[in-house]
Amino acid sequence: MNQEKKNEPKRPFSNSLVLIVMGVILALIVMQNYLETKVARISFNYQLEPLVNLDLIQPDDSRKTAVSGNLVTFSGRFREHLTAIGKERYKYLDLLDTEHELEFEKQQQESQLDVLRKRTEEAASLFLAITGRTLAHGGYTVVDEIFNTPDRINAIIIHEEPKKSFMPLAEISDEMQHANASNVDTLFRNFQFLVRSLRSPLLGIGSEPMKQTLRAVDTNLAKVAGDAASSGQRLAAIDQALPKVQEVCSQLNQEVDHMRLTQLRSVRDYKETLDQLTSTMQKIDENNERLAKARSTVEQVVWFFNNQELSSRALEKQDPEMFHQWFVTAKEEWQNFDMNRGAYFKAPDQPLNKVLERTFKSEELPPNYISYLLSVAPVFLILF
Repeated sequence: MNQEKKNEPKRPFSNSLVLIVMGVILALIVMQNYLETKVARISFNYQLEPLVNLDLIQPDDSRKTAVSGNLVTFSGRFREHLTAIGKERYKYLDLLDTEHELEFEKQQQESQLDVLRKRTEEAASLFLAITGRTLAHGGYTVVDEIFNTPDRINAIIIHEEPKKSFMPLAEISDEMQHANASNVDTLFRNFQFLVRSLRSPLLGIGSEPMKQTLRAVDTNLAKVAGDAASSGQRLAAIDQALPKVQEVCSQLNQEVDHMRLTQLRSVRDYKETLDQLTSTMQKIDENNERLAKARSTVEQVVWFFNNQELSSRALEKQDPEMFHQWFVTAKEEWQNFDMNRGAYFKAPDQPLNKVLERTFKSEELPPNYISYLLSVAPVFLILF
């Protein structure tokens, strides 16, 4: 009995166990290869345009496989280093986007200047009405012609006499020379109105010392404006305040850096915006020089732009806002290159577009060996 047990043959390992072990080993190998492969986050076909335009991926590794209808699965690999071609192309696109931004800033500043010009003209006309100045033959210059450019007239010159709606400062000064009890009340009311016109937002004095002076004058005049005040008190108030008001008007009229009325907010804002426009124009000139040099390096390039093939000349004619949105994607891929260098990418079931059609090599759908192995596994189990 014991001898029979010793001579009994050992049972072989189960065939199914062998297949399971082989499957586990195969899965581990596949998993290891996947974990060791650097994968880039490229999931959509529109992401490919900047990758090809900026020469960020290896052309030989760019492949597509038809799935069904107009859908393809594409794959590729990033380069290990940026190329000289890619750097030239990115520089050109960056300068072109900068040109669009500067042109937009220029348009905004010119529009703002047009608004400020009107405000300045209105304030200057009010100042002339307050002071009673007589216009010279060439008009009253607020902003000198030195600020004109070949493309734009920036000078502000008042050529029309303002309509007289109240007694101006010059006339009040003359009336004070022979003021008497019969005209002092009228003179006082006109002078008080003039002071309040100087303080009004329509004129818009921004100098704090001037505003404090006029505020004090207005307060002193208000003290003698009531019926209780005598004509002599009102006359004395005018006599005391008149030199201060004349000094304020004299300071406003002084020319500073080829401008008058520089203490008015409208003029100050006009000057500030004009300086910004001048700076923008200089930046445009500098950028245009650099863009011209960059343009010479991409004259023969065909760009993939929103599923179109465009020359550099045609690319520059695209809508600036649309171009900027397209460039933002390109800039993002360019900045992410260090993270993606050498990385593999693959995206399934994407619509075929121009960049896929023109630059990705077509391949047949590879056989699915794992599915094939699983399908024949039951046969091996029966046979063995």
